[in-house]
Amino acid sequence: MKYRYFIFDMDGTLMDTGDGIVASLQRLQKKAGLKDLSEETLRLFLGPPLKESMMKYYGVTYEETEELTDIYRGCYFEVGLEKTRIFKGIKEMFGDIHEAGAKSAVATLKQHQLASAIMKREGLAELVDYISLNIDNSLGDKAELINECVREIGCTDKNQALMFGDSPNDAEAAMRAGLDFVALGFGEGFKPEGALKRYPYAFVIKDEENIRKDVQNILKLE
Repeated sequence: MKYRYFIFDMDGTLMDTGDGIVASLQRLQKKAGLKDLSEETLRLFLGPPLKESMMKYYGVTYEETEELTDIYRGCYFEVGLEKTRIFKGIKEMFGDIHEAGAKSAVATLKQHQLASAIMKREGLAELVDYISLNIDNSLGDKAELINECVREIGCTDKNQALMFGDSPNDAEAAMRAGLDFVALGFGEGFKPEGALKRYPYAFVIKDEENIRKDVQNILKLE
């Protein structure tokens, strides 16, 4: 088996959280008195660290994002969770990975309280070997989370590891961590024309319905 270690982003890779994030931001705007952003702009929050996007699109300071992220978390529990859906075949995919003798992990910059709640609710927490979370809710470094996963699942050869993600942020983090990248080409992050061509990748998964099948094919590689 060429690849034995499989690391996944969460939002947009294992599950569709886009509508939940947008709804939560819209509620946050009302609660915190922030300017109303268009849905098109709100979808630009998908992928990058939340605080980074808050500063960029709401014009707030880093200090102000501390309180805003707390309010946002409450908004997500109120309206975001119910709009979250796991992609078809994801649970079975993790079973395939383990049956092949490989290891899996999740690296996410999502607020750790939200990420933990979603992973548990969807029954994914017990299926992966390790979950690396942005514990301090800082701007975060996705590459550091990926490297944490690499260490914790016992990967000593990064040539045997893959990082799966749906955004340029994931692709850049994979490059900095030194892992081959699998692009979820149907995700929001790679929708702009030519976005995917800017980053090196080993494989592209073009349809959410094919995630499990494509991972099965990767597992068969020698």
